[in-house]
Amino acid sequence: MVNVKKLKDRITSEEIKVIFSTLFGVEPMGENDDVIIYPTFCHNENVEQASSKLYYYKESKTFYCFTECHHSFDLIDLIISANKVRGIKKDFFEVIEDVISIVGFIDLDREETAGTGYESVKNYYSRKQLSIPYTIYDKNVLNFFPFFPHPSWLNEGISEETMKKYEVRFYISGNQIIIPHFDDKGQLIGIRARFLNPEDYAKGKYRPVTLEGKTYKHPVSQFCYGLWNSKEAIAMHKKAVIFEGEKSVLKAEKLPVNYSVACCGSNISKTQILQLISYGAKEITIAFDKEYANLREEQSTKYFDKLYSLADKYSLYCNMSFIFDFDNLLSEKDSPIDKGVETFDYLYRKRVHIK
Repeated sequence: MVNVKKLKDRITSEEIKVIFSTLFGVEPMGENDDVIIYPTFCHNENVEQASSKLYYYKESKTFYCFTECHHSFDLIDLIISANKVRGIKKDFFEVIEDVISIVGFIDLDREETAGTGYESVKNYYSRKQLSIPYTIYDKNVLNFFPFFPHPSWLNEGISEETMKKYEVRFYISGNQIIIPHFDDKGQLIGIRARFLNPEDYAKGKYRPVTLEGKTYKHPVSQFCYGLWNSKEAIAMHKKAVIFEGEKSVLKAEKLPVNYSVACCGSNISKTQILQLISYGAKEITIAFDKEYANLREEQSTKYFDKLYSLADKYSLYCNMSFIFDFDNLLSEKDSPIDKGVETFDYLYRKRVHIK
């Protein structure tokens, strides 16, 4: 099989220009010693209407779109994305062959196998390592916070047992519910809190905790909250659900099987998707908070389009779906799990699948 890393490492900046010119008729809009600037053809079919905000960094050989994509790509990812915008469906292997045909790559160390390269996109991406550095903290710091199941969360249906399982604590002097974050190996990588004092809301209700001058933050977009607890269920059922917030994952413990995680925001990164795929997820369902009050409002259409676009963005990697409340069962700002197990189950069964 072709050594994909060797192929990408060998491609020069000049060959990048040839590849994009050949495949998409796209030419650079600027260049210096460090970057080549392209129109944002990653999400614009009409290049003439695109802005000059897609940057290729020569040293790292990566691309970054500074507009609505807000997304980084390697060469193969970018070609797949640009093809998709143009209605061209090509998988990972087909794109590799397109690149090879343009640059004339010959792998002298190529290993002949019975398969056609990597057996799946999952196996290819499972070989990727997280490139953003993060700190592993000493778990003993959690002993500073006593275990105290806060009444407000108990009243919302989060049990004391669940809070123990996820090591939820309480910061008495700060009046904060402490939410430790662990990586998929169970290592402490950050501590966030639900701030309960109204005067703290201006900076956000959910923020990293600062203790004795040290802030226990981490790149939340690069990890799936709860994965260390749900990875076995994901592997067994080949499914995963992505909520926005940590509290939804805790509430999902009431479900017969909890294969949920949280992205801790209103967007999902490629790294989070690939983490779930690496643990066996073949379908990933987006279960974000409801952003409209009434189905007849224009906002509901915009929200549907937002969810569809987000799910469609990753549909080449695995089966994607999303939950949309067609029956007005939820209130505005509700998570799909907020109204209980039966409502969630109904919404999940009626989820929208990306074809």
